[in-house]
Parts: sequence; C-alpha cells; structure tokens
Amino acid sequence: MVFDYSRDYRCPMFSTSPSSSSDCSDRSFEEDIELSRSELLLIAMNKRKALTASRRQNLRLEILHTDWT
Repeated sequence: MVFDYSRDYRCPMFSTSPSSSSDCSDRSFEEDIELSRSELLLIAMNKRKALTASRRQNLRLEILHTDWT
C-alpha cells in the first residue's frame, strides 16, 4: 500500500473546512496515519545509512591522503 499524498489526513475537528465528512475514528484513517509513520521511519533509516556510508567514505579518503611519513 502506498501513502496517498493527495488525500487530506487531518482530523475534521481540527480542520478549518466544514466540508470534511470523514470521522476521526475511521479505521482507514488510523491505518493511513500508521503507514505514514512507518514510511517516515524507513526514510529516516535510509538517510542515516547513506550518511554513515558517506562518513565512512570520507574517512577512507582522509586515511588514503594522509602523509604517514
């Protein structure tokens, strides 16, 4: 299942538009929120891995270019 960015996930009681008819206790609403949290966690983990790999690469380059004499 893919997160639908075109949908308005705000709770109607906090929404400024009176046309919002979805209920806060709606199961699909809760499932979508949980899905978006897990997707955000995956994105954060992937970025952290990328940063870690980048740091490792920078350390390798520093070691290679260090004058050890």
